Amino acid sequence: MYLAGVSTRQVDDVAQLLWGDRMPSQTLSDKLRKVYADIDAWRERPLEQEYAYVFMDGVWHKRCWGGSVENVSVL
Repeated sequence: MYLAGVSTRQVDDVAQLLWGDRMPSQTLSDKLRKVYADIDAWRERPLEQEYAYVFMDGVWHKRCWGGSVENVSVL
């Protein structure tokens, strides 16, 4: 929830509703520091081989086709 933009105080409120137990914001912050450290270590790990990939991006446009308006993706 915190990663989705929910404040630590709101996470505490939700934890109490779900589990009947509070999670102080400092406890949550400490746990998140550990999680973020693990995520950063994974992101910064050396890659053992080369990986092929394709990056595609597109936009959506509204277009009129035969009298009806449709969203059309353009790559």
